Amino acid sequence: MRKLSILLLAVTLILTCCSSNDEFTDANASIVGTWEMISFNSSGTGSTTIQMLPVTFNINANSFNENYQLIFTESPNELTPQGTFGLTIEISALGQNMTETIEDAESLLPISETATSDWSLSGNQLTLMTNGETVILTVTELTETNLTFLVTIDEQVDVNGTVEDAQLSGEIDFVRM
Repeated sequence: MRKLSILLLAVTLILTCCSSNDEFTDANASIVGTWEMISFNSSGTGSTTIQMLPVTFNINANSFNENYQLIFTESPNELTPQGTFGLTIEISALGQNMTETIEDAESLLPISETATSDWSLSGNQLTLMTNGETVILTVTELTETNLTFLVTIDEQVDVNGTVEDAQLSGEIDFVRM
């Protein structure tokens, strides 16, 4: 049960934290339109202490059954997500491997699944505003046909009194419909 808690925390953190990347592909491409998810892949490492012993673990997450779209409109600039996708999450620690499957993983994204967001794009920084909350995503690729978000994390998290370090990165890839 403890490993499952670590696993779910790590996935949530993967999907809610982003960092800067200056490799924006085509500044003339428009984000306006409908984008369909083709994949989400993430990997990383973490460490924690269990019964006073340091433990490191590896995490990999990959999407399946991608039926998820992002619809960007302008005037007004609104983002509406729709659909679903699943995640298979693998964690390995102390010679043990564990796999968790999440059928409806869209709620883990930093994009509201129930509300339309206002958006603005400046360089490679996509800012989403939903119900008074702001999320900034790093766009690593934007062409007329492809859109990719980079998600990374390097943080300490307190889970039930145990401090866990996590270093994770991943990409969410979309194609224009």
